[in-house]
Amino acid sequence: VRRFFSAVKPKSHSYWFENIGRYSRYYNRTSESGIEPDVFEERAEIADEAVSFCDKFLFFSELEYNLFYRPLIPESKAAFMEQGVLRELDFWNRPFEIEGAVKFCFMGEILPEEGILELVEAFNILYSEGFCNELHVYGETHENSHYFSRLKQRVKSPNIFFHGSIQGGRINAALNTADVLIMPSKWTRNDTFLVNNAISERKALIVSGKNAPAEKIRKSGRGLILDEVTPSAIAEAVSELERNRKRLYYFMRVTDDFRVPDINENCGFLISLYGELAKNYKEADPLLLAKRL
Repeated sequence: VRRFFSAVKPKSHSYWFENIGRYSRYYNRTSESGIEPDVFEERAEIADEAVSFCDKFLFFSELEYNLFYRPLIPESKAAFMEQGVLRELDFWNRPFEIEGAVKFCFMGEILPEEGILELVEAFNILYSEGFCNELHVYGETHENSHYFSRLKQRVKSPNIFFHGSIQGGRINAALNTADVLIMPSKWTRNDTFLVNNAISERKALIVSGKNAPAEKIRKSGRGLILDEVTPSAIAEAVSELERNRKRLYYFMRVTDDFRVPDINENCGFLISLYGELAKNYKEADPLLLAKRL
């Protein structure tokens, strides 16, 4: 009966993130996808208008600007501000030793581009080899329930736990339930907010290469960088931190030498940037000036 109904029922629109969300084919169309040239011309005109209308564009990393926006946005209009965090370092700058198996944590969206399937498969491999490491996954599970259901079917390890999404103010509390944060994203993820929070809370990291988090880890020496996002590569990195506790503790060392802006510094930067623009601003058209303000 199921086979009959699947054969005759209308084909459903695939999954939310894959066809509607911000990582979908719809929002990331290219000339190879059969789109009319007029669409690209209209997109270019809208982009040029936006660039001429704005005085400054804010980026969280220079890598993001160089990869995607340098041909479109002049360097004089680009401003860079690393994402600040709220830190309470005194409590965490103390010696410690992890009892039992090392616990790992993933925070992000439950979708293919985040490498979540490879992560699940990696912990399946580890479980089959006798490792007892836990993986705690924090991310939206209802918005894209179809994909999440498929993902759950691939889970073989009883040590993988899905906790759903978390509020922004609870990020550090969730981080402190684990020892290592894993970010195996396959797209060029350029935010460093989560990385800064994790290092401030003395967590080691495993991140994929060629993005802003990888650059942060490469400079700070606080974790491992994956050359490729595959189940075997992730499993190897996890097992390395489980076996080599001395190396793990080195990644989790005190944060006195770790420099990251806090949110107050971000506010000060934005206010000074706005003040500088307002002081030097000269606009012939008062209507356009009023609209911009």
